[in-house]
Amino acid sequence: MDEAEDRPVLVGAIALVGVSLVIGLIVALVVLGGTRVAGLGGGSGGGGGGSAVEPTMTLPPITETELPASTISLVPEDTEGGDESAPAEPSETETTTEAADPSITLQVGSTSAGSMERIDVSGIYTGGDGAVLSIQRLTDGTWNDIASNAAVSNELFSTYIALGRPGENTIRAYDSAAELASNEVVVTIG
Repeated sequence: MDEAEDRPVLVGAIALVGVSLVIGLIVALVVLGGTRVAGLGGGSGGGGGGSAVEPTMTLPPITETELPASTISLVPEDTEGGDESAPAEPSETETTTEAADPSITLQVGSTSAGSMERIDVSGIYTGGDGAVLSIQRLTDGTWNDIASNAAVSNELFSTYIALGRPGENTIRAYDSAAELASNEVVVTIG
């Protein structure tokens, strides 16, 4: 008697492993070829023959455009028939350019949400570049941190919160280093 006839399960298992290896090799070659055709291979070989545009992190140069003088006018029109070409008299109140006092303005993506549903929080922190804000909730007359990760960049910040306490929740953004708080926003959790 032949040994293969004595162990049919072993022979079947070896045959199954062999067929699986062959099918796996074929699938791998097809996927590899597909990535090269689609340009996902990461190499510079490429089969298209054309030059691909590489992504860059540079901005195009800034070009100034000139508008005709008649397009924009900061001088109010004289409706009483006076000389429109005469320069306007300076006003008695001078406008000075000063740095605005630091202030935080908070807004939320939605003022109502389900329990533990993501709520986007963003805002503007004038004069607060580099600060890290805490998002706080008013609980029994005390402000408690619920998120401490809103970094300010170019005077903008954004993060998200998830509230579980049902009903109205009053929140604010707070800069503990400057001891400065934003406006308060009420979010209703249903």
